[in-house]
Amino acid sequence: MLDKNVGFLAIDHPGHGLSSRLPFGIYYHFSSYLITINFIRTFMNWDSVSFLGHSLGGILSYTYSMLYPERVDFAICLDGAKPMVRTNSIKRMADALDKFHKYSAFADSLEEPPSYTIDEIKEKLAKPNKNSVELQYTHFLMERNIAPSKKHPGKYYFTRDPRLKLGELLSFSQDELIEHAQYMTSPICIIKAKGSSYYEIKENFYTVLDVLKRTSRDCDFQYVEGTHHVHLNYPERVAGIVNSFIERHNVADRASGGMVEKMVVQN
Repeated sequence: MLDKNVGFLAIDHPGHGLSSRLPFGIYYHFSSYLITINFIRTFMNWDSVSFLGHSLGGILSYTYSMLYPERVDFAICLDGAKPMVRTNSIKRMADALDKFHKYSAFADSLEEPPSYTIDEIKEKLAKPNKNSVELQYTHFLMERNIAPSKKHPGKYYFTRDPRLKLGELLSFSQDELIEHAQYMTSPICIIKAKGSSYYEIKENFYTVLDVLKRTSRDCDFQYVEGTHHVHLNYPERVAGIVNSFIERHNVADRASGGMVEKMVVQN
């Protein structure tokens, strides 16, 4: 449903989907994903980037825009934008560090992870975030997240890195987020699913949003009916918003980096 005349580079961050895992003993810090974006931007020889991200992808899009406002043409954040302000940070850090050894051992183990039937896999993918994904659409998530079991024919296991279950160790303060939102002048589109949580004090989100409405050249904030995965269940509810925003702001030259010459169009 997205504009066929606009190219998108879709990535799986390290440890996700079909991408490689980080080396043994390395924690998946939030900053690791931002470093990945910088590596990609440098490799592709892009002076600036535009983002379209959901959930963690939306938060990364927002955060990169906050850290490097001069490098971002625009950002589209689907049900995830400003970094969440966490409470009990000391306790969370201690718990995460204790659990890291266990999950790191799982990641390095030669033993096959637990396996499940396809129906069980679908249930596990649909259940998080208050049954956010409708069962009939879980196959979109399965394509890049499971592999067939060698021990139990007919069953499958999740391929994601177990270390991804651990939370972020550090976070921004609300005061920092308010201050740096003042420098985010590039266009930003934030789509909020009405049936999804804020995962923090709701006022934190709207306080920063008020700043963005004053500083961004085009802060387009929209509510849509649906759950956290509304874009997966009902893509037509977000496609029009996304396409309209891109049409307004897709003005950068995309020919640099050699991608155009290497592209192959398949019918």
